[in-house]
Amino acid sequence: MYSLNRRTFLAAAGSAALPLAGHSAPQFPSRPIRMVIPFAPGGTVDPMARMVADVLAKRLGGTVFCENKPGANGLVAADAIMGSPMDGYHLLYAGSSMYEKMFTLKKTFDPFKNFQLIARIVEVPLVFAISSAIPAKTLPEFIDYAKRKGDFSAGSWGVGSGGHLQTAELASQAQLKFVHAVYKGEGPILLDVMAGLVDGGFFSVSAAMAQAATGKLTLLAVTGAQRHPLAPDVPTFAESGFKGFDSSTWHGVFYGKGVPADIANLVASHIVEGMGQKDIVARVEKMGITPALLAGEPLQKFLAKNYENLEVAMRKFNIEPQ
Repeated sequence: MYSLNRRTFLAAAGSAALPLAGHSAPQFPSRPIRMVIPFAPGGTVDPMARMVADVLAKRLGGTVFCENKPGANGLVAADAIMGSPMDGYHLLYAGSSMYEKMFTLKKTFDPFKNFQLIARIVEVPLVFAISSAIPAKTLPEFIDYAKRKGDFSAGSWGVGSGGHLQTAELASQAQLKFVHAVYKGEGPILLDVMAGLVDGGFFSVSAAMAQAATGKLTLLAVTGAQRHPLAPDVPTFAESGFKGFDSSTWHGVFYGKGVPADIANLVASHIVEGMGQKDIVARVEKMGITPALLAGEPLQKFLAKNYENLEVAMRKFNIEPQ
């Protein structure tokens, strides 16, 4: 298992996000900027990435276009960035899965050595949802159903991903076995759950709510300390008798390591300032996502804690590199 002590972590992450002070890149950009998305359309990553791209383009007075590159548990997108010039014209919109891969893939990249996180954008509460074909309306009822069946199946967007770890925690507390199916994004998982091909999975609340309206998806419990404002009738995991489901996944904007500091500063400042505008914040919250803008030193402290939590979870569930 990939392991870093805290001092090594902080040294590696020290330049992952640069302070938002003044910049010296007045000629940037002089051509369109590409933002790579490691998932297929659907879910929350794709629309959020496109919102960030739109905000950045307007503030820079240029063009920022998005390119979906799903596959190989995010490696296709990562390779696309690592194989591009470190000139500031190639961004990656990703999230916590960037760091989860340190524990789950034998042949991968090092997010500290190969990338720099310049801004965290949002935190995304999750909801556990199942096919409406399953005779269960509450989480305890679903657990009873799964125990009668002997196990349950669940999809996630990658080994060691937030959805995978949350499912493993649920199965552990319920003393159940589960079959894990890996997909290229949240959208394809939702389709298979609604079709009854997979029992359930963890999803962003906004994406699950949209599909629950079709009658093919049942929402059972949300992560976090409080009920979600978009789904006030769905109880929390704590209310359903399960502890430890207080965390959320998150999204951020990355550059490859080696992009000049003045350009990274410029882009980070425009993203943080632009995404912090009241109208943009309102749009994000309407999607059921929590604005969580961070950069600089606060971002490094967040990353350190995030890494520590990941290391504990990977060891707990014996998740080994694939």
